Amino acid sequence: AKAHNLPFTQDHADLRRDLLNHILGNNDNHGRNTAVLRDERGLRLAPIYDLAPMVMDDEGITRTTKWPGEIELAGNVDWLAACNTLAEWIDPQQLHHELKQYAQQLRALPDLLQALGLPEQTMNHPRIPLKDLDRRLRAWGLI
Repeated sequence: AKAHNLPFTQDHADLRRDLLNHILGNNDNHGRNTAVLRDERGLRLAPIYDLAPMVMDDEGITRTTKWPGEIELAGNVDWLAACNTLAEWIDPQQLHHELKQYAQQLRALPDLLQALGLPEQTMNHPRIPLKDLDRRLRAWGLI
């Protein structure tokens, strides 16, 4: 078996998933909700599953997997600082650039989800930034 010492996947899918989880209000993104596929091509993350707007749960699900210290405060992530923590393995500026490109794609989510019948209660929930996604992405330094 090959040893992998990278704290993230080669295509940065885990960082993109974290951004998507923040946008969709899924604060239940911990290791047990992630699976790894291993085959002749190597290791990679399995397709996303258990993705739900858990901030709407009446029991108050707490986000257990967080960025350290001042990188994530009150559910807001300093995405450039998060990228900087990975400088030992990858150029943080390149990673941040790729995350910004992904954020551009995610800007279509509100319209796509509305067209697919996302309930207004979810779209308008104060802890799910779909209704003001551009403002949130701007605040996060991603657009």
